[in-house]
Amino acid sequence: MVLTKRAPRSTDSLRALANVSPRLAVLLQRGVGDEIRSRRELAAALGASERAAQRVISQLSMAGLAKQAGSSLNIATVKSPPYDRLIAVEAKISNWQRVLVQAYRNLQFADESWVVLDNAFVRPAVAQVARFEAAGVGLASIARGRGLVIHHAAPAYGPMSPSKRWQARAVLASHPHR
Repeated sequence: MVLTKRAPRSTDSLRALANVSPRLAVLLQRGVGDEIRSRRELAAALGASERAAQRVISQLSMAGLAKQAGSSLNIATVKSPPYDRLIAVEAKISNWQRVLVQAYRNLQFADESWVVLDNAFVRPAVAQVARFEAAGVGLASIARGRGLVIHHAAPAYGPMSPSKRWQARAVLASHPHR
């Protein structure tokens, strides 16, 4: 599960991201897409052939996010990202080792990542809280009658990979109520 805080006045950004393939979403970032001025530059940025870059330009053009005139290319970048924060939550009944690995992977795109376990099965994980601290992942449990119990708060580092963050934004924008 991913929890988000939507940025104010972000409807246009959401529309743009919802209309692009997640793997291409990073091109909508300021300082990335607006620096690409030709098909050749796009091909170099993507590590692809010019023919493949032309297919990407076609996809972006159909979404209203790129204009090509001759050899000149203009990619419309997102003025402000649609989400201020992304918090990833991996909830499982038990098996903390496996879920810790997934929660750590979520730090590629998330500001914070949490593991939430059933309180009846959290004791082994709490005994290894140093592993959660080292991974930068929070640990919590849900207990009947007590609600959410935080055993180790997740630090807010920000995402490890800006491109993965843009991919996540595109996925979230294309599935707003999931």
